[in-house]
Amino acid sequence: MAQITNASNSQSIPLLDESQSKYQEEDHENSNGRIHDSMELDTSEQEKVIVYTYSPWYRQPISQNMQHFKHYCSTISINRSKLIPLLPLCFQPNYLSSQSAKKLRPTSYLDALRGFAAIIVVNHHFMWTSPYTLLPFINVLRQGRAMVDIFFIISGYVLTQKMLKLSRQRKDSELLQCLASSAFRRYLRLYLSACLAAFMNMWLDYFTIIHDIRSKPLLKQLADFGNDMLQFTNPFANVAGYWYRGALDCKYHSLLWTIPVEFRGSIVVFVFCLACCRLTYQKRQILCCILIFICYIWYEVYVALFLFGVFLADRGITRQQEEEEEAASLQVGRVHLNNRSIKTHVWTGFVLLLGLFLCNQPEHLGLKGPWPWQYLSQLIPFWWPDIVRGQEHFWLSIASALVLYSLEACPTWQKPFNHVIAQYIGHLSFGIYLMGYPVKRLYFMEDFLDYLKHHIGNNILTWLIYYPIFMFILLWAADYFMRIDKRVIDFGRWVEKKMFVFTTI
Repeated sequence: MAQITNASNSQSIPLLDESQSKYQEEDHENSNGRIHDSMELDTSEQEKVIVYTYSPWYRQPISQNMQHFKHYCSTISINRSKLIPLLPLCFQPNYLSSQSAKKLRPTSYLDALRGFAAIIVVNHHFMWTSPYTLLPFINVLRQGRAMVDIFFIISGYVLTQKMLKLSRQRKDSELLQCLASSAFRRYLRLYLSACLAAFMNMWLDYFTIIHDIRSKPLLKQLADFGNDMLQFTNPFANVAGYWYRGALDCKYHSLLWTIPVEFRGSIVVFVFCLACCRLTYQKRQILCCILIFICYIWYEVYVALFLFGVFLADRGITRQQEEEEEAASLQVGRVHLNNRSIKTHVWTGFVLLLGLFLCNQPEHLGLKGPWPWQYLSQLIPFWWPDIVRGQEHFWLSIASALVLYSLEACPTWQKPFNHVIAQYIGHLSFGIYLMGYPVKRLYFMEDFLDYLKHHIGNNILTWLIYYPIFMFILLWAADYFMRIDKRVIDFGRWVEKKMFVFTTI
């Protein structure tokens, strides 16, 4: 090997600028952490250093390669602030701690309840069924039909709470603006996000899954999707019986049938608040109960559920005011309050258990059902349609009303839903509901489930392996979808701001 001793030989070595010489000196760090100054080395040592530095990597010792790799990694500047938003919110630094420090609203438990109800709907469609999952109270974890009724009650509650407060305070101008804003943005809020979920599932069907939909060319596929969305977004479609093959059936996302029902029920409670804004609390509660009873006679269960949400919201405002007055006043004795608290816990606990028991309604009502459903099924009004078109929602709607009533009447039962994890699941509720179907149909998820069933069998062990992975991916997808949904909400507010003329009376 040629020695580097003269000027001519040294010209073969490229000139090093200041940064390169510094980089070379750092690479010559010895085991004691000292850096050899190249000027202090003799010619033979310089030759060894240069040859060792420029030798191929496969001729270098493993320790030297590892040292170079660590140095290379340390010189790469990675902006972690750009990678953190890619994680789900629960994995982002300080998110859970910041959320736990926030003060919860009195109705925050409803958000968490809606999130768990969305998970149960997903379980209803995709969870493994066995004799163990059909046991009373355990079966609630897969009773998606009852959870849909809970959705409607919660919607009636949260949509009208602010309106009822403004109505009590006789703030007519603010009530009018709130009512107009809610009614104007409701269609965009529901249907835009639903159409986005259906659009995502359409591409998933077209590119990853062998399905009859994929038999069409791309342009015809898009045209068929547009025609299906026109049918699906019809706000005047008949919603009797909740679901049926026709206007409410979105072929690209089978769980979207609740969106037209949700929109129709929202308009009903908006009209109710407008018509009853000048009534007193007692008169409004009586009228609401009468309408609920008439809706059961008319077989309009979804309207009854939304109105029951209004009933609970109005009652909740009164209960909160009474608790604040009692806390600020010393006229009520402590012993009397404790006795009343015990009675409330006993009564609401019984109502909660009764509601959960009724949520275990079997799929097929009749004389062959388990006790006591062979008797309860005979109490369903005879003029109601068959089971497929809605008889099943008679007892399920009553069960949902009992569960929500007990939770609203006793704040103790709300505490599990006020945990920070429960609140995070509640934040993802809409995304969980809409993303459950696409995630289940992912190509690798179906292959993974088939692989487990082939090697382990369709048993509980298979689902103990599959379900946590499926739920993790679902929550991640729901987290991403809620970020898109937030843009939809912001878009609705932007349209409102551009269209509305805000005036004060």
